Amino acid sequence: MIHQASPPAAASDPPPNGLLSIGRGDAMTSPGPQPAGCGRRAWLPGVLPLVARYGLALVAVAAALALHLLLEAWVGPGLPTDVMFYPAVMAVALLCGCGPGLLATVLAGLVTVYWLIPPIGSFMIDSPIDCVGLLLFIAIGVFISVVSEAYRHNRRKAASYDCEVALRESEARFRGIFHHSATPMAVKQPDGRFLEVNQAYCKMLGCSEAEVLGTAVENLAHPGDGHAAAAMRRLGAGDITAQRADKRYLHKSGHHVWCDTIVSSVAHADGSLAYVIVQAHEISARKNAEEKIIRLNQHLESRVLERTAELHQTVQVLEAEMAQRQRLEREILEISEREQCRLGQDLHDGLGQELAGIALLGDVHAKKLLAEAHPLAAAAAKIATYTRTTIDSARRLAKGFYPIELERYGLLLALKGLAVQTSQRLGIYCELRQSGDAPCLEPSAEIHVYRIVQECIGNAVKHGRPRRISIDSEAHPAMHLFAVTDDGVGFDHATVPSGMGLNLMHYRARVIGAEIAVETPAQGGCRITCQLSLGGPTQRTLREIPM
Repeated sequence: MIHQASPPAAASDPPPNGLLSIGRGDAMTSPGPQPAGCGRRAWLPGVLPLVARYGLALVAVAAALALHLLLEAWVGPGLPTDVMFYPAVMAVALLCGCGPGLLATVLAGLVTVYWLIPPIGSFMIDSPIDCVGLLLFIAIGVFISVVSEAYRHNRRKAASYDCEVALRESEARFRGIFHHSATPMAVKQPDGRFLEVNQAYCKMLGCSEAEVLGTAVENLAHPGDGHAAAAMRRLGAGDITAQRADKRYLHKSGHHVWCDTIVSSVAHADGSLAYVIVQAHEISARKNAEEKIIRLNQHLESRVLERTAELHQTVQVLEAEMAQRQRLEREILEISEREQCRLGQDLHDGLGQELAGIALLGDVHAKKLLAEAHPLAAAAAKIATYTRTTIDSARRLAKGFYPIELERYGLLLALKGLAVQTSQRLGIYCELRQSGDAPCLEPSAEIHVYRIVQECIGNAVKHGRPRRISIDSEAHPAMHLFAVTDDGVGFDHATVPSGMGLNLMHYRARVIGAEIAVETPAQGGCRITCQLSLGGPTQRTLREIPM
């Protein structure tokens, strides 16, 4: 990752001794603050412009004259003429230097002659004492100016000396920080050669300071890190002032060392590159860990691809086995249905006909014995009656095995017949309720739905002891719902284990793409639904069956 900074203002030129600029605090891309005390003792005359200093002399003399006139008006005549000008001359000399002090002295003398010494308003002096006093004032003013200038000169020298001492201390402090820092640091010339390096930098490369100094950075950088030379060119051009990147250095032993490197530039006043500061933090352990993680990820991805291919093959095999199993189970169901149909036909056409013949023969013999007044006539009639009852049972069994209405009239009529048969045979009220049109299903699907409803009614009668059973057929846009509801005792499907009948219902539903749900209504009983999805875009509908 590379971080770059925009160019700041240029720094001052570096001194010839390399790291002196670091001691002065301008080792970064902009000049740092001066050491404590350096510049704070600079005298005001070195700051004020020339015009301002001489203007201050004029203002001081004018202020002294105004103050003298005010005091004279307050206390009366007799106030010494030069008493207010000594402080003005002294202040100007101390603050502004010898020239402004001399100007203030001359101006004060002229003002005194013109405004304060008789005759007022003239530059003539009548009294010799006033003349001597004026000459003495001028002499003292010149002396004050010269002494003040000497004092200011000594103060400047003292301040300059203190600043130099502070600079040396700062340089020594920063040089110590640089050389004894645990962070590898170096200073490079614009041509890329090392100017200064610290101990940590030499230790990182496994070289001595003499081996590193004077060496170009390209000789120590890894050949694959071409971005380092490009960064130096951009630093020299002034496009950037700092850059951060992961870089490899060549160790003396031959291996490479990964470092998080920060390179920042210091420019001359004209904007040209003065030198470059390099800070490095070794990250070889982190890079080795990252490379190891990358290798592990690649290995893991390859293993995932291999396992995915194996799982895909396994899934294909399982899907083929499941398809084969479903096909076999469907064949088993179809065989079971065919066998049930055959048994139903055999019961209806074989046993039913034979029993009908026996019943007819019994009726004939019963009538014959009754005509002869034979005592066994009643027994013969009873045998004929039992035979007809057996015929009805055989027919019901035949319908159970093979519902003829399902094949002839469709699913709804078959369910209607099943409801009527349940009511007549078991004495339980059973009805078919239809809502909307029902789709005309495939014969195999119709027989599965019929068997599911038949199993629901059987389970309700066997376990629920209901008084009423309802068979519902509800049409919806994308599916059709068949439901069997009873008002029996019900059961908790979560606690009661599923029997063979319920499992068979679930399997039949999966074969035709339906879903079975067992519910317990709030009013009691049990409700089993079979939700059948409609697959085809066009469905031939059956007309409603009158209840």
